[in-house]
Amino acid sequence: MTYHGTFGVQFLPHHPVWNQVTTPDLLRIAETAAAGDLQYIWFSSRFLARDTLTLMAAIAARVPIGLGTMVQTPWGANPLELASSLGTIAELLPPNRELYFGLGSGISQARWVERPRPMRFLHETFGMCRRLLAGEDVPFSAYPLVSDYFHLKGSGQMAVQFTRPEAVSFWFSPQGPLGCKLAAAVADGIFLDAGTRLGLSALHDGRIERTIQDIERFRAEAGDTRPLRRLVSFEMSLSRDREAAYRRARMHGVVAAARHLPPGAPAPALTDQDLARTFLVGTPDEVGERLSDFLEDAERLGCEHVSLGVPTGPDPMEAVELAGQVLVPLVKGRAAATA
Repeated sequence: MTYHGTFGVQFLPHHPVWNQVTTPDLLRIAETAAAGDLQYIWFSSRFLARDTLTLMAAIAARVPIGLGTMVQTPWGANPLELASSLGTIAELLPPNRELYFGLGSGISQARWVERPRPMRFLHETFGMCRRLLAGEDVPFSAYPLVSDYFHLKGSGQMAVQFTRPEAVSFWFSPQGPLGCKLAAAVADGIFLDAGTRLGLSALHDGRIERTIQDIERFRAEAGDTRPLRRLVSFEMSLSRDREAAYRRARMHGVVAAARHLPPGAPAPALTDQDLARTFLVGTPDEVGERLSDFLEDAERLGCEHVSLGVPTGPDPMEAVELAGQVLVPLVKGRAAATA
């Protein structure tokens, strides 16, 4: 089975190492991504570093590549601003690329902002952005939670016009029954997670299939006949220096594991075997061998895209260069040789 989709790489401005990379440097890394066999760059928002949507607009104006958010959180900008930003960025993209707009609940931002009824808030944000991008005259009263949070006038309404609204698609990462119901109701597609939350075994132990089945059942019950789009994200730490790749993966794995520990609990000691259960980690040859196997799962699950990262690698420029110019051509070559 040969994977027929596209590949992308994650930029992580708020993560260690990446947070030392300036905006001009990020633009140069984006040019490196486009020079290789990568079709998309992914971002997430955290309030902690350079602004995601501003960076995406700068890249779109300069680099012929698609863009995505995995994920944007809804607490920093109201849907009027979001829709305007998305429509602007979409007009800058190459004709054969789109803007994958993924929203999340922003649980990591709870230390800074109030998060009233997160699932309902996401539902309203998705709905309002979608209608605005479609050029509809949207009454704010239809979205009372978002309107109250951002102090929008209940009697207000707005319509905006963009030339490429169809270039924006809406995505969600479902977790649990409520997440599956939200994805079924508002998303064009879903992120399938093969990272620190579930581990790589989720690709073939039936958990992801059950999630897809649940969402498709909810859609069918609602009379929604649209195909459910899918993409898979792999957590990757890539470098020519194998030990450096493992150190960076271990750093990320310890931080991720600590989120689920009680305060003051010691950090877990992650072995190389532990890391291999979660990350694609090591040199291009090592990562390529494992990625080739998992691409069969991606094809079987109907994924149109593979996103590579987090943490991507110990050296951002090196990791992106290797991903686009060595890793992806390597796995494509292996697939062609076995076809």
